[in-house]
Amino acid sequence: MRFKLYFEGRESCYDDGKTRERFISFLKKTFEHSDFEYYKALYTKKSWKPYVFSPFFGKDFAKYGKIGPRISMIFSSGDKEALINFWNGIFKLKQIKEDYIRIQDITFFLIQTNHFQPEKIKERKVLFETVGVCVMTDPTQPANNFDLWYVTPNDLERFNRAFYERTKERYEFIKGAKFPESELYLEPCEIKEVVVDGVGGKVKGFKGKFYIVGEPEILQF
Repeated sequence: MRFKLYFEGRESCYDDGKTRERFISFLKKTFEHSDFEYYKALYTKKSWKPYVFSPFFGKDFAKYGKIGPRISMIFSSGDKEALINFWNGIFKLKQIKEDYIRIQDITFFLIQTNHFQPEKIKERKVLFETVGVCVMTDPTQPANNFDLWYVTPNDLERFNRAFYERTKERYEFIKGAKFPESELYLEPCEIKEVVVDGVGGKVKGFKGKFYIVGEPEILQF
């Protein structure tokens, strides 16, 4: 399931390189107010998180680094416990009037929440389009080597090896079941490699359109 959250501030501000961290803090606050034990289990150890999220900073961000006054975030998960705790946390934040993100001196209040059920995937080849920037890391490479740690479809063979291994790791962690041994790979359509600010520094990723080929169950995941 996917949630889209809309926030609005009294005015715009400019990126200071830490904007994504503010969204991460909001997610932590949401889970903390839902179930503190779940929150501790989720964030006190370094492991896969059972969700993904993508912030949108406003229509002028890419060109001018300008944020707002209307921003949004997509939160997506296939894990029921994560979804329940996220929704309960949002509800509690609203009750105590903590449902906002503060970026520099501007407070962006949560004004709307929509949720979407994913379409049922039945085909083995599906076209996807990114919402934000996708980041893939190569588990066979050292994390302190920027060029080798981050891999994009521009290096397709290495990317698909990493894509398979990372999907397998995440599937087995979240599902608690053995990953189905079958093909899984990406076919680029319109891909652009980008370098963006992440938590702790620059990260390399990509955005655009691409096909993913694999078993429908894995594509749904």
